[in-house]
Amino acid sequence: MSKNKEKLSLKKAKNPEERDAILVQLACNSPYSIITPCNNGLNAYVKHPLSGKTPHFDVSSEAFETFIAELVALGMGERLTEEMTKLAAVSPIWNETAARVIVEVQEEEVAEEAA
Repeated sequence: MSKNKEKLSLKKAKNPEERDAILVQLACNSPYSIITPCNNGLNAYVKHPLSGKTPHFDVSSEAFETFIAELVALGMGERLTEEMTKLAAVSPIWNETAARVIVEVQEEEVAEEAA
């Protein structure tokens, strides 16, 4: 990393919104997965960058889609799409899940840009 690039640090956050933006950026640039599949792809743990919690979901549930939509609203759509595409390449269940959820992610991003 060059010396000219400013390092992201929570210590530099001046308000809660800035802190949240830094946490989302750190999560998007992290080498760790946000989505951790389990039970042969039927379920998944999804890390929330602001709360630090990792709830467990049935990937076919509306709760999973709602949680993903919340993360997309935070600006994590590209990262989530990337992870789901990788999971879809190795699992038929995730292929179906990714096809369904990625369309919703893209629709959310388009709606945000229009607003």
